[in-house]
Amino acid sequence: MRLLRDAAHPSADGARVAACGPLVADGPLLAAPMTGRPCVTYKYEVTTRSSQRRLSVTCDGYALTPCHVDTPGGSIRILGYTDFRFSPETPSGPDAESRMRGYLAGTTLTPHGLTAGRAFLAMLADEDGAIRADFGTSPALDAAGFIEYAVADREEVCAFGTYSADRGGLVPGPGSVDAYPVSLRRGSAARIRRSFLTGAAGYLGLAAFLAALGAVAAWLLTRL
Repeated sequence: MRLLRDAAHPSADGARVAACGPLVADGPLLAAPMTGRPCVTYKYEVTTRSSQRRLSVTCDGYALTPCHVDTPGGSIRILGYTDFRFSPETPSGPDAESRMRGYLAGTTLTPHGLTAGRAFLAMLADEDGAIRADFGTSPALDAAGFIEYAVADREEVCAFGTYSADRGGLVPGPGSVDAYPVSLRRGSAARIRRSFLTGAAGYLGLAAFLAALGAVAAWLLTRL
């Protein structure tokens, strides 16, 4: 909440901040692999079920074009992988399958494992703001499930991360190995603040209910 309250003020170097405003592409727009929509950043997962009905991610990927958040205090760049803090889409049908098939046909996948982990962490120190990474193995798409996150150009967002005055953007913290150094939420600062308050009120209500339930149970035990 404090970060959202201070979002309109100039950012201090090395501080954890919230950058709220339209997410603006500085580089060429991307095409979301499953829906085909133009976007600034996307993440996808292709999932399959084993014979034991366990769901697993067969391949996944992430991309970001150079961009910045246009905040009241100035432009703040996004320089690192983002954790999408909103619900994904689950495209399905022949169109989504066809797009994904075409995407994978022109993509080199790095197998999951140690090599993928090293490649992932190497991109945390990204310099120009352009990121593209795809991991896993080619799946049988006719039996797969699709998950996609995407943020359109000039869509209202709030990005949370560590601010670098030298680079003018949100970056991994010093010595950080956090896979997702920037958290991204959809909506204006006011809307996200309301959602936080609603969530806090819900937790407080649940806590009060459980406390009351415990008190009733204790009273019953004393009566018995």
